[in-house]
Amino acid sequence: MSKPKKISYERIEHDAPRVLVFRLAGSLRGSPQCFEFLETVRDDVRAGRVDVVLDFAGLDWMNSSGVGIIAACFTSLKNAEGNLAVSGANERIRMLLEIVCLWDMVPHYETEAEAVAALA
Repeated sequence: MSKPKKISYERIEHDAPRVLVFRLAGSLRGSPQCFEFLETVRDDVRAGRVDVVLDFAGLDWMNSSGVGIIAACFTSLKNAEGNLAVSGANERIRMLLEIVCLWDMVPHYETEAEAVAALA
């Protein structure tokens, strides 16, 4: 079995005034880099960026720690009266989020553009 890829992400400020997109790639798990990603999201929320899209199109794998990170992003945004949307989830990630009921709580879209338009 191959070792999961490290997480990487790109932070994009969209033309929509408050929408911030994070394009994730690799594996979302309990690594220090994943928790750094969570802190980046929380820093943006504290700075007033409260509409966030997490684009999973490049995300290959997620474990329970990754689910916890997504839940923490969701909670931070809700507490700031913001919104979280996800896009591009593969079947494995979608099923994992369904199992823990996040799929029903977080709006989800096929594409990043659809998610951004929904939050704009």
